[in-house]
Amino acid sequence: MQPAPPFGYGAYEPPPSKRGRPSVILWYRTYCAIATLLYGGFLASMFGVDPNLAVLFALFVAPLVVLHVVGAAVPYKPWGWTLALVLVCFGLVTCLMPFALGLLLYWREPTVKAAFCRM
Repeated sequence: MQPAPPFGYGAYEPPPSKRGRPSVILWYRTYCAIATLLYGGFLASMFGVDPNLAVLFALFVAPLVVLHVVGAAVPYKPWGWTLALVLVCFGLVTCLMPFALGLLLYWREPTVKAAFCRM
């Protein structure tokens, strides 16, 4: 480390970069696992109430369960970042909205895009 220049002026030295993946990716995978359990639980509970309504409900919820299972194991490819963004946006209209909003704010950061080779 160099001594401080007089009067506090000198060349700007950027902060060192962090190694590894951004932590928001782990939080996203946790979000997908929780959403899968939540939607799967709703689907299973509907079969105990009314089987006819459960079939109709399954047409809408079963694809979300499958997408969140795939989303939890998404590879670090550009399409993986896009799929994750779509799943987080789906979460904005569910009871997971507070978590999805937080993920959405951090998901668009350049470090996350770089992790998915998006930049």
